[in-house]
Amino acid sequence: MVRSEETLNVAAARPREAEELPAGTRIGRYIVQEATAQGGFAMVYRARSVVTGKDVALKVLHPEMALSSVAVGRLRQEAEALSRVAHPNIVQTFEVGELTLEQPYLVMEWLRGHTLMEELKRRGTFSPAELLGVMEQLCAGLGAAHEAGIVHRDLKASNVMVLPKDGWFVLKLVDFGIAKLMAGEPTAARHTLTTSGVTVGTPHYMAPEQVLGQAVDARADIYALGVLSYLLLTGRFPFHALNSIEIQEMHLYGAPPRIGDLIPVPAGVEGVIQRCLEKRRDQRHASARELLDELRRAIRQPEGPASAPGQVGRGGASQRAVVGLYVAVSFDGPDEELDDRALLALEEVLAGARDACERAGLFIAFEGSSGWLATRDTENGAARAEVIDLALELRDRWVGCHPGVRVAIALHTEPARCPGGCDPLSPSGEPFLQGDWTSGLLWDAVIASRDALSGAEDRFELAEAADTSRWLVRGRNDSAGAAEGRAGA
Repeated sequence: MVRSEETLNVAAARPREAEELPAGTRIGRYIVQEATAQGGFAMVYRARSVVTGKDVALKVLHPEMALSSVAVGRLRQEAEALSRVAHPNIVQTFEVGELTLEQPYLVMEWLRGHTLMEELKRRGTFSPAELLGVMEQLCAGLGAAHEAGIVHRDLKASNVMVLPKDGWFVLKLVDFGIAKLMAGEPTAARHTLTTSGVTVGTPHYMAPEQVLGQAVDARADIYALGVLSYLLLTGRFPFHALNSIEIQEMHLYGAPPRIGDLIPVPAGVEGVIQRCLEKRRDQRHASARELLDELRRAIRQPEGPASAPGQVGRGGASQRAVVGLYVAVSFDGPDEELDDRALLALEEVLAGARDACERAGLFIAFEGSSGWLATRDTENGAARAEVIDLALELRDRWVGCHPGVRVAIALHTEPARCPGGCDPLSPSGEPFLQGDWTSGLLWDAVIASRDALSGAEDRFELAEAADTSRWLVRGRNDSAGAAEGRAGA
């Protein structure tokens, strides 16, 4: 959501609960039935027309947001965007009004369904053929928006409504609140909402140019379609990290894990999605139509499956198990105490732990502003135990070394990605990156997945973590057996 300094400084006049309009409230020709959703700047209600008797969706700006020209501008911009395009895969807007002075509302069609994210959770991952069924509708809707000079800029699974129909469903794109109106002279409010240098969007779906606050065009939505396709096929985002800053850095610099290393998928389909996720916009599809045509060809004329975990890679080299050691830091203190000294302390911890891993022969696969991932080949339990020993030594060295600085360490093992027979632990290789295992960390502690502990369980004192797939590593069962030569960690 777009947030300006003005918006953030607006003080709420009353608790959010008191803002809800009670059932029976009349707004123009509509009677409020119930509140159905609450966002950062507006509330959505199901209302009923006194003329037709049909239900509609009523989107009303929060009262305190009415003091912000940015928030008011965003709602009006959404209305303007939706008024410029009519398409069966885009939510329809009926009218715009004002509840009170400068508190606008939108009246839109009522959608009886659920979000695409909820559909994914219910049914599990989509097959390539099912993905095509989704993309047929999304590309059609986005194509119409792009032709009308509109870029959605916040396309994501939770902004796609699923309306079940005849064993399948109809999809509707919603929430054009931060849409970029490309055609025509921008109004002052539009200029405020879309000026270059302001980052807008949802981190997991943001194209690199959005991360950098640059001007966007239709190819930003193409990137988001690539992220969404990746999610529907694999059940995971191409980039996942501890916080939004690291996710954005991965969009700028990281290579997503190959889909073929996660699931069996036609190589052509993987190629289409990889092109959507290109860092440079001029290397992506130029339009939603071009993307859809290429995906149709890839699915209807498959070039053979890409490799899946545990299978032989395209280059003929068997995948090797790699252990990952993820270190994250955070400052646990008042914002006013996050001064230059605290920032230097955070950098010292990250750099010191990173150097220790490099000296121990680990490869730094990814490095962000608040964490990094190191990897190492791990053929057996003894190799895993050495990395776990190192993680404990990092904990003992850096936890509590600076006031307010917290350190979290996670360990995991999975197959490396290595197309073409390259060395997965070399700079030219592609070791696995961050995933769900780097979330839900325990501060000032070491946690390890069951895979990372396989063959080394007896060497360490373990306790169950809240996440049943991971263990808290308290220490070594035999401290004398710890690896030597790492006193400088």
